[in-house]
Amino acid sequence: MELTHFRESFPILDRVTWLATPSVAPAARPVSAVLQRALEVWIEGEVRWSEYDTLAQRTRRQFARLLGAGIDQSSVALLQSVA
Repeated sequence: MELTHFRESFPILDRVTWLATPSVAPAARPVSAVLQRALEVWIEGEVRWSEYDTLAQRTRRQFARLLGAGIDQSSVALLQSVA
């Protein structure tokens, strides 16, 4: 993805220059859309934990691939916070 297209994913970058944050990054449109859908599912009581686990495992694979260098997905931990 080109940097210009990546920046367009963050509405706040239309108004400010975001330099850094240790805990609360600006919201990207694709991420906020998925979170909104997750809230709707939760509110409607339609949560299926098996689907969340499937997504979590896919994320582990993608992150391991992003890191490269032969990192196995089992080396990628999923945590709520790293504070």
